[in-house]
Amino acid sequence: MIQRSKRRLVCLMILILLAGVFLPMAQAGEYFTKERQIDYAQACLTEVRGYLAEEADQFVFEHSEKDGIATVRYWHPDFPDWVYTLQFSLADGKLISNDSPFQSDFQGYPGENSVRYIITQVQKQGLLKNWNKASREGFRAILEQDGLTPSAELDKGLLSATYTPQQALKDFFATCYGAQEQWPAAVGEWYQWLLNAYQLTEPQQSAAHEGVTRYRSSTEHAFVLSEFTDAAPPELAEVFRHPMLEGWQVLSGAMVVYEERSLDENYGLVAFGRGEKRLLCILRQSKKDDTWEILPASETLLPDGCVPVISRKKALSEMGGREYVIRFEQLDMTGVEDVTLVMQIVISAGGHYARLKECSFYDAVQGIHYQAQLFNGECTVHMTDRENERYDTSIRGNCFYTDLAMALRLDSLLGGIVNPGKAVGFVLPASSIMTGNVHLRKETSSHSKDLGMLRNGTIALNLGTETGDPYPWYHVRVGGLEGYVSSVYASETPGNLLTTPTPVAMAKEELSLRQQSSWFATKTAVVEKGATMHIILERKGWYYVCVPREQPAGLWMDPEGTFGFVRANQVDVGNSAMELAWRKGQ
Repeated sequence: MIQRSKRRLVCLMILILLAGVFLPMAQAGEYFTKERQIDYAQACLTEVRGYLAEEADQFVFEHSEKDGIATVRYWHPDFPDWVYTLQFSLADGKLISNDSPFQSDFQGYPGENSVRYIITQVQKQGLLKNWNKASREGFRAILEQDGLTPSAELDKGLLSATYTPQQALKDFFATCYGAQEQWPAAVGEWYQWLLNAYQLTEPQQSAAHEGVTRYRSSTEHAFVLSEFTDAAPPELAEVFRHPMLEGWQVLSGAMVVYEERSLDENYGLVAFGRGEKRLLCILRQSKKDDTWEILPASETLLPDGCVPVISRKKALSEMGGREYVIRFEQLDMTGVEDVTLVMQIVISAGGHYARLKECSFYDAVQGIHYQAQLFNGECTVHMTDRENERYDTSIRGNCFYTDLAMALRLDSLLGGIVNPGKAVGFVLPASSIMTGNVHLRKETSSHSKDLGMLRNGTIALNLGTETGDPYPWYHVRVGGLEGYVSSVYASETPGNLLTTPTPVAMAKEELSLRQQSSWFATKTAVVEKGATMHIILERKGWYYVCVPREQPAGLWMDPEGTFGFVRANQVDVGNSAMELAWRKGQ
């Protein structure tokens, strides 16, 4: 990445220098000549676009002037449709535009100079002509030399004896330009020309390989990546006999195991099927022992009947085994193609949960490719239409866009991205606010007595708003607690607040709720063993909880539930009632 950044910086500096040499500010009466415009264009080919000098010498240049603007169009005679265009002012020589047919708005686009350099090196070394283990290692070395991080498919493929040159070529272009339908027309033609030049055929869409496939990283901190389809790695056989998985079959999964166990805990993600139903789970192996733990991530995100394929996002090139990609070989959603999800395993106060980090798909009806990034309640969407024109939008304040996988349905997610104005998801009760992690204060001051920190996702009755310096304060009541919270950490529209789950507790035994955090406080209710409740705040070994009217506790706390204090050692804590039930094997 450092090398690639240096290359792009050098290209920018060269553009500035070229402008200084070839396009000086016009002096009074000085004519900005055609020759100088063409010299600048030809210099761009070698210094910015990455062409060899002998290739740039063959280009055809077409010059025109109109309405005070000079235009230079130029192309290689073998590829007349790949037209570069320069425009600049005749009055002062300032560059107006410098367009390439290979330009892309793809987020991971490394720049034309980088793409062309890698392809040129691959061709010079004859890697596509004599494809073998040395060729695959040579391809990887060129990528490393340029600083380009390969996609997961390219990264793993270059280690496989069954990986073909046409697969490598396609995965390389996908690394630089994204999904094939996003490629600019010239990129698609370039790719086809390379296939034809080396007598390669278009690779077929590869189905997931059944069984377990292992890859060992070549990084400093070695790890083994295991990917599996319709089969379980032997080391997971015991954990997959969990009582809650009875009747479920493995569909797909991936996990990372570090050879040096002091580096990180080991993680994985796995999808199960039972009939048409689908279940997504988290795998975790702590540093302390070799025992794997499995926890539910979502029963709703994966659509019924889908065929998911799970892989590690960064494959073998980086540390950290918490981000995984889900693609779909089969997905019954009309008009939607190439759906890809990026899931992140997150550690929170309640344990571990899965967060949806990125989502991309192609809307075949509208002809638009969507790339959505979800972070802290905000959904940023990049859209590219059939003409490869890009326009972005940012969606805030909609609770539906919470990045917790357990709260999402894929069909609703995609529909909400396409129609951002649509009201979807949880709506707060009237006269209520939702808080982030925020201190409940006795008065409207951060120096006032601290009554405890309200947990993220707490729903409080808004009794009014008080002025503050510099921000207002909400006067709130949560059950029997009353105080003030800063408006910086609370909102009447909860979409940007539920970024981590509100912790859920499960009673280890029958217990009593109390009005205050004391054994001698008045009892308010009796809670049965196994009942679940949301933790609102913690106070010196006690939890203030909300027991919902209906069991088990869901993602959102029940403002009409029963409130009270319980001892922390009387309950087990997790991210959801489902997770706690799994830990108990219920």
